[in-house]
Formats: sequence, C-alpha cells, structure tokens
Amino acid sequence: MVALGIAVLAAAIVVVLLWSVASQRSWKARTPEPESFARERPASTSLRAQLRRDVNAAIVPDSWRFLWRHKRRHWFQGTGCPPHRLSQEQYQKLSAAQQRGPVLVATSVDRQYWWWNDEFYWDNGRYSADDVRAVVLKNERQNRQRVEQAHMALAAGKDPARHRRDAIPEEVRRFVFQRDGGVCRSCGSRELLQFDHIIPVALGGSSEPENLQLLCSTCNREKSDRL
Repeated sequence: MVALGIAVLAAAIVVVLLWSVASQRSWKARTPEPESFARERPASTSLRAQLRRDVNAAIVPDSWRFLWRHKRRHWFQGTGCPPHRLSQEQYQKLSAAQQRGPVLVATSVDRQYWWWNDEFYWDNGRYSADDVRAVVLKNERQNRQRVEQAHMALAAGKDPARHRRDAIPEEVRRFVFQRDGGVCRSCGSRELLQFDHIIPVALGGSSEPENLQLLCSTCNREKSDRL
C-alpha cells in the first residue's frame, strides 16, 4: 500500500510538472489580439517628416503564475503598431530611462515609437532621441505662446469667441483639395478628410487657402488635443 501511495504521489507530481511546463510554453507563445488602432498601416507617402503624440499607446503587463513560480512581461501597442513584447528587464530599464529623456520603445513599418515623461510619441522621419526632445519642447513652447496670445487678445477686448466660423466657400474647398493632392497633409491618408484651419478660427484664423489644409479625422483630432 505504501508503495502504491508513493507511486500515485509521484505520478501526480509528474502530471503537475508537465502541466506547468505546457502552461508556461503556451503563455510564452501567446500574443495579445491587437486593438483596432494598433493594426499596421501602409508607409506614409508624405515627404514631410512628423512627430505626433500617440494618445492610444500604452504598455500593459502580462503575468504567468503557477504555485511559487511567477514570470512577468509587458506588451506595447501604439497607433499603427501591433503588440510588441518587452521583457520585465527591458521594461524596467525603459521606464527609468524615459524619466531622463526620450527612449525608443518599438518600430513598425516607417514609424518609430518613443516614450518620454510618461507620454508616447511616434515619428516617421527616423528621428533621434535629441530630435524628439527638440520637437516636443518646441511644440510645448508654441502652445504656451498661443495661450498667452489668447489671454492678451481677451485682455485687449478682442474676445476670440466672437470670431464666427463661416462656411468655407466651395471654390476654396476645391482649390485646397487639389493643392493638397486629396490626402491628409500629416499622414497621407485618403480617408475621412476634413478641412482644417491651421490657425483656429477661435484665435482669429481665416478661411483663406493659406490658412487651410486637408487632415484626416484622426490627425485633426490629435492636432486639437495639442492646442
């Protein structure tokens, strides 16, 4: 009976160990289903390099645990970037480094994805970390200047809210569409195009062709988030 009990116990241990190995292998081979925004996009046809804040991007932890054994990894997803695996060690190094300056997290097609001060960005110009730092700081400075100009206009009695958004004349719309080649000036998309005021109407921008550009709905929304 004792021998039988030992044999049963040994068999149970073997089954548990085999299940543990199979479970861990399955976890290692598993890749999360990409979010809709994370599906790869064709390379941009625009000749203009750009850097954008990626409001969709995130790093999500993924753990495996069995009894006392525990393993952890992370997955990065961004706009146009399917799940990209980061080991726990990689994540810890990147997390510490991004507090000091921009760090490259992933690449997909023609885009690079950066992490800096808990914000994510992508570029299509093969920017360096110094390039990303310079462009982000420049945009932040310009945003502050826009806010200061709006306050100055309000203090001078020129309420920006009084500017009316008149309909863009049809001939102007046709001219801008042809001038921009029927594509988004930012990412090159041909879908859900909108006429964007480079200087917003609320800040005194006009509906002249020089102040208009074609943007897709996504790029237009991202631009609004920066203003």
